[in-house]
Amino acid sequence: MGKLLGWIVVALLVWAAWKFWTLSKRRSQGGPGKGSAGGTDASSGRPTDSSAAQDDRPDGVERMVRCAHCDLHLPASDARFSSGKAYCSDEHLRLARTRDTDG
Repeated sequence: MGKLLGWIVVALLVWAAWKFWTLSKRRSQGGPGKGSAGGTDASSGRPTDSSAAQDDRPDGVERMVRCAHCDLHLPASDARFSSGKAYCSDEHLRLARTRDTDG
């Protein structure tokens, strides 16, 4: 039983070292969040170039953005953009616009 526990500890240490190495490698290459939202389509508020939504990520992995109104994280392709800020819904975009014009 003691040997099994030892092997489990060794496996966890190897996994932690690999995870640390991949994270440090990713950060040294620019990592997530390095890109900007890019241009947006005025009618939908979505990014106009496909690289803004993917940002050099592996297939199926999409850049996440935070709603400027409620702090919800969502895929960039689902967000509405205005003035460089992302919003999770048309309602939050509308509320931000009315708040900006009132204040």
